[in-house]
Amino acid sequence: MDLTEQLLALLKGPTYVPQTLKGLTQLLGVRRKDERELKRIINYWVSTGELVRIKADRFCLPSDADLVTGILHVRPSGDARLAPIIEGPSIYIRADDSNVALHGDKVIVRRIRPLRVKGQRDSFPTDALFGRVIEVLSRARDTIVGTLQARRHVYFVIPDDTRIPQDILVSAPEPLGPGLKPKLGDKVVVKLLEWTHRHLNPVGEITEILGESHTPQAEYLGILHKYSLKRTA
Repeated sequence: MDLTEQLLALLKGPTYVPQTLKGLTQLLGVRRKDERELKRIINYWVSTGELVRIKADRFCLPSDADLVTGILHVRPSGDARLAPIIEGPSIYIRADDSNVALHGDKVIVRRIRPLRVKGQRDSFPTDALFGRVIEVLSRARDTIVGTLQARRHVYFVIPDDTRIPQDILVSAPEPLGPGLKPKLGDKVVVKLLEWTHRHLNPVGEITEILGESHTPQAEYLGILHKYSLKRTA
């Protein structure tokens, strides 16, 4: 077996206990010249969600830590459904449990047992499995279309996509080129820079002006950007 197969067999073994990189190196009997390759494999699997890093820098398969990796599908209500990358049942996530994840993001979810009040109606199946997003592995996109507004000298962009729960804070508009300075009411593209907590506003940077919001041209360009379509002549 090559190193990848050996590592996978070890991780799936019935007696495996989460190990650090050093511990995995020792258990696999990896020679010094192959240590870099083992580290590369582990880092790649962590980035794809096939392997998770838990407390004390130890590694295990997501299922061993009651974790699930998948793609998040967010509803307009803010609630979401996780489609697992590895075959398995969908996991449902309430809006407050989606952390800073957005529609289409690849995330790691921890299974939970939320309190369901008897008689209270919700949109989830009666036998739904629930989870909470604990990490965003990768964004489906890092730019968002919205309308530039301001209140008391604080500038922000209101996303067109209602599945994004917060306005995006931006700096006072600066020229993006000769005669290209965003103004209030413009539809713009904003690059997401930082978002640390769901109940705090994300921070972004305006990168493109699409035109005055609600005009046909600006709305058309906004749709093209949302679906990553090319402009036609």
